[in-house]
Formats: sequence, structure tokens, C-alpha cells
Amino acid sequence: MGWVRVPGGAVLEIFEFRPRQPAVDIPWNRVGLTHIAFDVRNTQKWYDYLVSKGVEVVSRPARSPRGHSFFFAKDMDGNLIELMDLGYKYHVLGWLGPLGGFLFRRGMYKRYYE
Repeated sequence: MGWVRVPGGAVLEIFEFRPRQPAVDIPWNRVGLTHIAFDVRNTQKWYDYLVSKGVEVVSRPARSPRGHSFFFAKDMDGNLIELMDLGYKYHVLGWLGPLGGFLFRRGMYKRYYE
């Protein structure tokens, strides 16, 4: 178990359980927690770094229709991790807070929630 402090004072708590069970493929839009995302600067640099360290990278950096860049990798237990560079949207999403999630679920991401 460990803790990671993030800017703004939030803490991410991480558990690891043993004995490990074999990893299984999980649909990314299943019910429950599906992945965790981190806002980083320069997704291409992070992609190159993770590939150089032998991390299982699922996709190459791409640009979303909304303009931010992102890619996906897996951790050693097969959990899906998204690294994205939100740019100015970081501040917009911080301002929107939970309202942003509400709007996205009913708007551009609606098909994933049906």
C-alpha cells in the first residue's frame, strides 16, 4: 500500500494484494472503475519514456476531437492508465468540477453510458 500526493493536496491511495491472480482483459467501458487518468505535459515524451522502460503501451499518442493529446498504457497488474495533456482544458475542467462529468455523460460521451 502506498500514497501519492498530487498538486492541490489530494492524496491517491494505492493497494496491492498478494497472492496475485492472473490478469484478465477487462472491457474499458464496463460498470465500475475502468481506468485512471493523469494530466501530464508532453504525451510524446512520456510515451517514449514508458516504451524505453518496457511498459506495456496500448496506444500511441493521439489527438482527441476536442484537441487534447492522450495515450493508454497498462500497469504491471493490467490496469488501464491514461496519460493526457489537457492543456488549457485542465483549468476549465477544474472550474466545471462535477458539473463537467454530468454534462459529458449526457453529451459527447453518452453512447458509453447507454
